[in-house]
Amino acid sequence: LTPSISQASTNSGKINDVIYGIALNEDEKNQVNQAFGIKANDNVNYSSVNGKEASGYLGINALDGNMISSVYIKYLDENSGIRVNIVTPNNITKITNGQYTNAAITAGITNADIFVASPKPVTGESALAGVYKALNAKGEKIDPKRAQTAQDELKTVIEISDQNKGKEGFDPKELDKVIIEVKQKLA
Repeated sequence: LTPSISQASTNSGKINDVIYGIALNEDEKNQVNQAFGIKANDNVNYSSVNGKEASGYLGINALDGNMISSVYIKYLDENSGIRVNIVTPNNITKITNGQYTNAAITAGITNADIFVASPKPVTGESALAGVYKALNAKGEKIDPKRAQTAQDELKTVIEISDQNKGKEGFDPKELDKVIIEVKQKLA
């Protein structure tokens, strides 16, 4: 169950983050804020993630002009877990809720609600880099090796999904679910 955005503003006084893809203009930022349900008087830190930062967090070659998807992070109390909600699902073309969750778990991220949005169709990788940037700024250490493992895992899961797309009996959401269950049992 994913919480509504209105619930996201009541999290024990913690300041939440919005990390925009650096390529967004002001109108697109406003569209993203509207998708997240953020109002002008909400207590939120705003910043952007650029291609160089995405390259550092994800181990990919990322250009500033491709940094479009954005993320709203609600920080939660201990033992709350991770929940992901892609609020513009038609505009995040590659990475699924489960894949964001799996990558976050692999990277060592805990206790956050993660909302992803984009004003136009994109893969969604800059939003993931934004999660890492925001948590790193909050003092949570993002182990580069774990982040790279998370990115490698994303690539593998996406490849499996692409190779099996349209095949009878294959459901990418079930693949994500199985991976999450295995990680939870290992933890």
